[in-house]
Amino acid sequence: MDQTKRRNPVISFLLSIILPGLGHVYNGRLGEGILFFFGLWLIFFVVGLSGLIFSLSGLICWIAIVIVGYILIATLAAIEATRMKETALKRYNKWYVYCCIVLLANIGFAPVIIKIQHDFLGVKAFKMPASSMRPALEEGDHFIAKLEKYGDRVPRRGDIIIFPYPEDRSKDFIKRVIGLPGERIEIKDKVVFINDERLQDQWGAHESNVIFPSNVAPRDNFGPVDIPEGAVFVLGDNRDYSHDSRFWGYVETKDIEGKAGFIYWSNDRNRIGKQLH
Repeated sequence: MDQTKRRNPVISFLLSIILPGLGHVYNGRLGEGILFFFGLWLIFFVVGLSGLIFSLSGLICWIAIVIVGYILIATLAAIEATRMKETALKRYNKWYVYCCIVLLANIGFAPVIIKIQHDFLGVKAFKMPASSMRPALEEGDHFIAKLEKYGDRVPRRGDIIIFPYPEDRSKDFIKRVIGLPGERIEIKDKVVFINDERLQDQWGAHESNVIFPSNVAPRDNFGPVDIPEGAVFVLGDNRDYSHDSRFWGYVETKDIEGKAGFIYWSNDRNRIGKQLH
């Protein structure tokens, strides 16, 4: 004779918080559990594709929708458990089965979710590891980047882009586009010139009064050089403490992985929500 037992609504609710749909599995409703699990992720991606996540307010709204979805599914599981009487337990109504489901979802399914997030939603979170982009990005700032392949398309001057570090392509680098394909760039005593005209450079900051001649270091005096087609010249905003195109050359547009969007977390709360452009 099958073992029968009442379902505990508290356990059902908590299991659904751990993993959407798991509370319904606990209730003996495997099909409902699978439906709610994939249904929530579908809503997650549909809302993400709407473009909400490219602003702080939209990201908060997106997270709120997901949280409400979690709570709604958990509440439905708890209500279902409350209404159930003595029910025959299924073969999967075992604690270790629930543990296996959670592990499978987080270890097996999570990498797929991350790949879909990158490929379809086109976003990725980064943390600024150093001060080379100060003041736009302080060390420790967390920001969202919009992933997009430029190919032959040229970014705008002033865009903050993410690309593989040319000297170690396993690392992501972030710098600001200053020079565009076909332009001549020169730096004279820390001042940037494009095609022999002084750049209205609202991004660059200098923390040192020392000026190095070009035969000592290319930091303060560089060029002139012509930027080849299909490439851009990038600089860090913290010009005196940035390892950039002055030292290792150009970034090919086909290597650009994305563009910085906004800061979603920072030690300085006043910086949260700051648009990066």
